[in-house]
Amino acid sequence: MLFGSELKALTAHTDFKKQLNPQALEAYLQLGYVPAPHCIWQNTYKLPAGHYLHINLNQPLAADTLKPQCYWDICHAYNKPVNEISYAEALHETEARLYKAFSYRMVADVPVGIFLSGGYDSSTVAALLQSQSHRPLKTFTIGVPDIGLNEAPQAAAIAKHLGTEHYSAYCTEAEALALIAQVPYYFDEPFGDSSALPTMLVSRLARQQVTVALSADAGDELFAGYNRYSYVMRLSGSLRQSPQSLRRILAALLRSKPLRHLPILRHQPHYHHRLQKLQQLVEDPSARTFMWRLCSQYSDAELQRLIQQPAGLPPTLFNSHALNNSNDTLSYMLSLDYKTYLCDDILQKVDRATMHVSLEGREPFLDHELAEWVATLPGNFKYYRGQKKRLLKAINHKYLPQRLMNQPKKGFAVPLARWLQNELKADVQHALGPKLPPQLNVQGVQAELQAFFAGHNERANRIWYLYMFSKWYAHWA
Repeated sequence: MLFGSELKALTAHTDFKKQLNPQALEAYLQLGYVPAPHCIWQNTYKLPAGHYLHINLNQPLAADTLKPQCYWDICHAYNKPVNEISYAEALHETEARLYKAFSYRMVADVPVGIFLSGGYDSSTVAALLQSQSHRPLKTFTIGVPDIGLNEAPQAAAIAKHLGTEHYSAYCTEAEALALIAQVPYYFDEPFGDSSALPTMLVSRLARQQVTVALSADAGDELFAGYNRYSYVMRLSGSLRQSPQSLRRILAALLRSKPLRHLPILRHQPHYHHRLQKLQQLVEDPSARTFMWRLCSQYSDAELQRLIQQPAGLPPTLFNSHALNNSNDTLSYMLSLDYKTYLCDDILQKVDRATMHVSLEGREPFLDHELAEWVATLPGNFKYYRGQKKRLLKAINHKYLPQRLMNQPKKGFAVPLARWLQNELKADVQHALGPKLPPQLNVQGVQAELQAFFAGHNERANRIWYLYMFSKWYAHWA
């Protein structure tokens, strides 16, 4: 039996057998990551977040006796009674708890900096810490203007208002593209989140000045920041209250060819993809189905056409009914994202991106006491009449003017469709050509490629996931 903090430590051992886990592959193609406890290799498992293994060295080790034990679960907090507190009290107490969590992560005997984008999460970290600091804190932002990824001007304006010692760097598209070849090595498993590239770039910038950097992940999962929460809150309830006969008629309309080929709509970005998802959601408007459809890439039939020998998806929290005991839709979505997307995608990305340059990344929003507090707050303190992050934004605006913050959220998105159709096209066609990994179906993959190159840009993420799997397979298999 082998143990390691990274998968590459296990694959280096002569006794390790590299046999692909077909269920993990299907999960990756749907989500862009392999969800814990599953692993891309057979007979290999990840220790889930909030769990430990107890091993008795005086007894023989056997896989069936090694059962992870849970010591912390965000759902325990969501299942508690909602805190009976006024909004004003919650505002004051949450700000105090945020500062406590943030300042604790500044304790170090080496230089510490802060990743600063133009968004609410990182600017709140910087604002609260700078407000109590007697010296300017170091903040870092990356921009890649020639691909439209440039929050640097807004971040610089925020840094100027707060009085931080700010560092901005502008990289070229070529520098971002060059990192693609390094992702398979540093991430160990196939990884489809393209924001890994700019995260690696900003980590390199920060490492020139500091040894530890604070990131601001989990703000969306705690305070309800993702657009999908709005979709579910607005649509799910309305659809569930609609007569089933009406939903059947609407689903049939959404499947109809005339609607799919309306001239005014068929060239809209992501039109067909969104139409298909909407049809599936109309058929089953439960929050569980909504979250799966909004987070996954393929229908079951589409996925089966890509796989040489379909094995079915592994059990995950997406197909589990035991996530939490609450009937509150918002709490369900927040806890699901916290335990899946946050742990298996976002935190993987930041940890790998920072450690590839020996930078220690710290996540102050992950403070367990803070997370437990926010989880018990009334849902309308977080999401209120279409406003996301209500409480966090109110705290932020005590330090930063709304005019500075009310900018469209850009995130760390890269222009996947353009890259795949131009700069990377030759390499994509080679990676996904006749010699693609044997687990994939050549005809199915070629059909995806043809549709994408014919103008279906909504398939860019699908092609990227396939492309990154092929690059990973070529490096590790």
